[in-house]
Amino acid sequence: DISIMSGNSHISSFNGEELTISLPYTLKEGEAPGNVRVWYLNDAGELAQMDCTYDAETGLATFATAHLSYYLVGVEAGVEATEEDHFTIGFPDVKKGDWFYEDVEFAVKNGLFSGTAETTFSPGQPMTRAMLVTVLHRLDGQPAAGPASFRDVPGDAWYARPLAWSSANGIVSGYGDGLFGPDDQVTREQMAAILYRYAGYKGYAVTAGANLSIYADAADISPWARTVMSWANAEGLITGRTATTLAPGGNATRAEAAAILKRFVEDFVK
Repeated sequence: DISIMSGNSHISSFNGEELTISLPYTLKEGEAPGNVRVWYLNDAGELAQMDCTYDAETGLATFATAHLSYYLVGVEAGVEATEEDHFTIGFPDVKKGDWFYEDVEFAVKNGLFSGTAETTFSPGQPMTRAMLVTVLHRLDGQPAAGPASFRDVPGDAWYARPLAWSSANGIVSGYGDGLFGPDDQVTREQMAAILYRYAGYKGYAVTAGANLSIYADAADISPWARTVMSWANAEGLITGRTATTLAPGGNATRAEAAAILKRFVEDFVK
């Protein structure tokens, strides 16, 4: 996990300029220097391979990048998971070695997320708008709230109180005509907006901003989401899905949301 801080803000991109980074790797028996690789972790949870050079004398893998992220250095090898790799909290679909393992562990141990079933976390399932407001309600200590004021939110719904709380505090708004869309998949720019408003509600800094022009799809950001996406990117919360795309309208999975919320908590909720 490589990051640069300016005060309390992450600097994750550099106006298109590249940094040169060298990471250590010790060759194991049978491994060849020419097979050393570097990957970065994108927000879709995929390992994307990067060009690198490896110096066997110094033990350093060197590569250039225009943005900061999580990086992995190693050689390509298939390792089958064992029973010991299973997540100890009780979700067999979250295993050690999964890119989201520590994020889910953090979210579950801190009471932010629960499973979709007793023994299922469903990391690849889309995050819904109702799920997100419920997580933030838990993060805030589950304060009391009045009834939800949306026509598509039953009063006895499991997310009714979190939604009423978030709406009353200006953290979320609906689609108009009394509708919220609780089961709609939350997009990355919607998530940025909700986190931005929650940060403002808590009195956290929301002044950071990043230059998003390095992303080829920056023009796809909705006009209402430009400020919040710039803030979320500057704070290192929502980075590129690939090295050149931000995917503002893409849907966030539960694993991806866990990773973003872990970063948010670690950055702001000291």
